[in-house]
Amino acid sequence: MRIKKVNNLLLLIRTKQWWHAVLAFLLGLTYIFIYKFQIQFDKAIKILPIIIFLVLFTAITGYLINNLTDYDEDIHVKKKIANIGKRKSLIIFIIIINLIAIYIIIGKQNTLWSLFLYLLQFLLFILYSVKPFRLKKHRYLSILLDSLYNSTVFSIFILSFFIPFNSSNFTFISILFLYLWIRGIKNYLSHLIDDRKYDIKINKTIVHVYGLKKIFRFIIILFVIEFFFVISFFYTISKHFILFLIGFIVIYFFRNIVYALYKKQFKRLIIYFRYVLNDFYENWLPIFTLIMLSLHEVKYIILLVVHLIVFPNTILQLTEFLAFFYVQIVNLLRKSKIIVKTPF
Repeated sequence: MRIKKVNNLLLLIRTKQWWHAVLAFLLGLTYIFIYKFQIQFDKAIKILPIIIFLVLFTAITGYLINNLTDYDEDIHVKKKIANIGKRKSLIIFIIIINLIAIYIIIGKQNTLWSLFLYLLQFLLFILYSVKPFRLKKHRYLSILLDSLYNSTVFSIFILSFFIPFNSSNFTFISILFLYLWIRGIKNYLSHLIDDRKYDIKINKTIVHVYGLKKIFRFIIILFVIEFFFVISFFYTISKHFILFLIGFIVIYFFRNIVYALYKKQFKRLIIYFRYVLNDFYENWLPIFTLIMLSLHEVKYIILLVVHLIVFPNTILQLTEFLAFFYVQIVNLLRKSKIIVKTPF
């Protein structure tokens, strides 16, 4: 019975959807801010728990509100959803955790920007999901709102823990905002593509109006723009980040080209290219940044180990990657008659 309740709770707050996509991504950005502004480990370890709690509160709030407002529609399109139970209890819980979040922000930050950005994030989600606004039903405003509240505003909110918002930081903040905003639009359109079979039953989205081909072309354009802005963002941090990103892109596409040729699944490249940068942000960038921090201060190795334990995807992907190339090399050698059999 308890296991069912725990599973229902995890389904209710949709942990699988934001554990890597939101938490790991935002932690990666936080590590970059720590690296750029040369924050010592002893200070960073005090800031990180606050940011993690606020990310958790925000993610849980967002998905609880989403479940409350989308419940009837999700039932209609037969989505797998959690039992929301008593609505009043959930609303009270949402209010309580956000009051705690506001108390933490006021207690730990001396700037009104932090409080303003947190409240703006909450307001955007209300406008997006809750009646009588519910702008997620609007074909174009939904793209704007989703791209802003889904990590963009919150990332700037995290930045407010590290620097003052003044004219001297305007260029850095602008580049970061544009990079995150373009990424948000691209991700939202990808989400609409994935959900198109459900959405058509209740509301025609931009994917149904313009068709898959046009949306894919637009996503390719957004991918190029996003790549430009993330390179610009990394330029303000360190050239090592640019080199790491380029190396990752080359290896990623080479691996997928080999896979596509081997499996004769050429559509794989077209379908999965839109996730390549997300994979980089969520699984590889945090690890690389922590390695760079460890080179400056060895104590950051502790944080690196903890991150790998909490987010094991990077190790799993690396293992899969090495295993794949091992198989390819063995097959190549077999065809060349250099070896006859493998030790496995």
